[in-house]
Amino acid sequence: MTSTRHQRRQLTLLAAAVLMFAALLSGCGDNDSISSTAPGPATGHDHNPELPDVADPATADPSIVAAQALSLMFTWQPVTDPSSGEAVRRAAPWLGGDLAAAASSILTATPERTDPRWESWRRSGDVVTATADVDSGHIPDTTDTAVRLVTVRQKVLHADGDTTPLAPMRMEATLTRTNDGWRLTDYTVIAG
Repeated sequence: MTSTRHQRRQLTLLAAAVLMFAALLSGCGDNDSISSTAPGPATGHDHNPELPDVADPATADPSIVAAQALSLMFTWQPVTDPSSGEAVRRAAPWLGGDLAAAASSILTATPERTDPRWESWRRSGDVVTATADVDSGHIPDTTDTAVRLVTVRQKVLHADGDTTPLAPMRMEATLTRTNDGWRLTDYTVIAG
């Protein structure tokens, strides 16, 4: 019974991640809030989970932008994505500077260093999900720059319902205020 419940939970998480990506992608072409495309409330069973509202990149504060950008950049779909660079493209609404340029580049799909586990994940039908937790304390923001310490945690969701956590990564995220709101413009992995 616990195994079945665990499998249903993993499938629900996978479905939630896919729906979140669909909502983000549908909002990329206009300036409307991405949250306006989120599904309605759950209908009382685990096949239609209620998803959290996704903030609008134009009005989100630096901590939300850092969390959204990094969780999207490190959530991978090896079965359909040619590389982890596709995740950078999905994160494009949250990116600025060189990261935004990378998101729009045709070279994004073929990064210099591919993860050696990518092909194994692809063959197995695995999905790698990521969450990004921003530290509550940070150095004061300037009018144009903010820095946040973020812990990114990835989990491999296997087709059989099992989950394998990957080593967490500690990052320093740099955000820059643009005419369109705060954007992640750089990050450095400092541990992990």
